[in-house]
Amino acid sequence: MSIRLKELALRKEVLALKAEAHRLEIERDLHRLGSAVHGLTSGMNVVRKLAARPVLASAAGALVSRIGIGRILKIAALGGLAWFGYQVARSAQSRQQ
Repeated sequence: MSIRLKELALRKEVLALKAEAHRLEIERDLHRLGSAVHGLTSGMNVVRKLAARPVLASAAGALVSRIGIGRILKIAALGGLAWFGYQVARSAQSRQQ
């Protein structure tokens, strides 16, 4: 085999490996996007359940007025920060593997 043919074969192999790496990266990004969408659909399901049952919506409204919107926002912010920390830790762990 000539040097030129060996060089072309190696180039082909490198390109195939790069394509596989990009495919895996896209697959990982799609999985992350799916996780985000799943969280969004879960939130939408809660809203649908509240809309379908007016008693639940009234109870939720009473709870909000009793607790106060400020506390609810603080709890939601704390939950969001905890979720973000969990996602960062999970991402760091997956990069180490």
